[in-house]
Amino acid sequence: MRILWYIGLPAAVAAIVALVLALTAGGSSYDPPERLSIGLEQLELPTYERRIAPVVVDDRDGVMVLDTLHFNQWFAGELEPLLSKVTSRGYDINFFGDRQASRFLSDEQRVAELDAGLRGADSLLMVAPFFEYTTEEAAVVQRFVRKGGRVVLVGDPTRFRNVNQLATVFGLNFEADYLYNVVEHDANFRNVVFRDFADSQLTQGLDEIVLYTSGSITGGTEPLVRADGNTKSSTREAVTVLSPMVIAEGGRLVALNDSSFIEAPYDRVLDNDQLLSNLADYLTTSERVFDIDDVPGMLSDDVVVTALDSTTIDSATSVAGFLSTEGRRVPLETIQRPTVDTVFVGLYEDAAAVDQHLRAVDVVLSDGVIRSPGTPPMSQFGSGLLALDSRGGRNVLVVLASTEFELRILVSLLERDSFRLGLVSPTLGLYDFS
Repeated sequence: MRILWYIGLPAAVAAIVALVLALTAGGSSYDPPERLSIGLEQLELPTYERRIAPVVVDDRDGVMVLDTLHFNQWFAGELEPLLSKVTSRGYDINFFGDRQASRFLSDEQRVAELDAGLRGADSLLMVAPFFEYTTEEAAVVQRFVRKGGRVVLVGDPTRFRNVNQLATVFGLNFEADYLYNVVEHDANFRNVVFRDFADSQLTQGLDEIVLYTSGSITGGTEPLVRADGNTKSSTREAVTVLSPMVIAEGGRLVALNDSSFIEAPYDRVLDNDQLLSNLADYLTTSERVFDIDDVPGMLSDDVVVTALDSTTIDSATSVAGFLSTEGRRVPLETIQRPTVDTVFVGLYEDAAAVDQHLRAVDVVLSDGVIRSPGTPPMSQFGSGLLALDSRGGRNVLVVLASTEFELRILVSLLERDSFRLGLVSPTLGLYDFS
């Protein structure tokens, strides 16, 4: 029999011989399929129009803080398309020092820097933090939002980020997924096209956008951007409503689970540039309310210090020096300038010069007593007070005490950032040194 002749061969060789014999038995043969050759010119990919939003130049007055405290996962130049739009609208951009150096900060240092930075800020942009926000830091951001500050919170599925420690405080969750669409996309199923937008300031002028590394977000007031029926989640297959961008906190916080559209050249695809312009408008139209708790951050760069009497010049000079360390130009003047942020330093006996500012915050000094609604009458003897008048967009801080000695103590509390222990209202601090 034919099969017997290769019985004595090694097992591997025998198996190959048997396979060849089986394929050739009965005259059968293997005919490979015709090789398919497609030239590049035959590939048809969608071509999306590049659109540029109108350039906006304005003189809005405010400060946006960019989070650099948490070793945030972005690199030099990546955020430039958005940051340039913010500055063109007149806002200043503040950083928390060097992003690389943030790796060596303690939790306590981050809390202190975040707290100080947001006291003078109108909006906050936070992108892909490596280090998570602590409970104390989240409380600082919550207070900022309650005062009308606006926050844009950006994550990205392709970058390591600890965003949910902050997001969950506001009822949001950045899901650990990515969105994809195999029916329609920009050259790759993860480059998803979105056309369904809520009616919002942030979606004005949008017909189509492309997000290149998007994930979904749950929670918030409402989705600002909704995926179509062909877009799926890599981990949430049963979910039918998927959104990479939501709004929360009564419109004061926006969350996005994608950062690719900020970076060139993706910022110019379809209406991505218009989305960046809308975000810049959102960040530069904050309705931030400042109070005495925000001193000194909320004072402008052109603040002046005025001594109400020659005997208080030393204390006024100390205040000017303290404020100058914040990077401001702080002259010491004796003439009132009604359009400039001002700190008045003096004694109760000089209070007539600042009576209008005291009455603006319902403080009355009479018969040796300090009277204010919501607080019991307080003797002027051995005491000091801080009062903030913010009418008309101008900030006036009044620093008064009974004697030069108490005045120096009060100024020391300002310098050491300990004055908040005596705050009794958003516009008033009372201090008993007796």
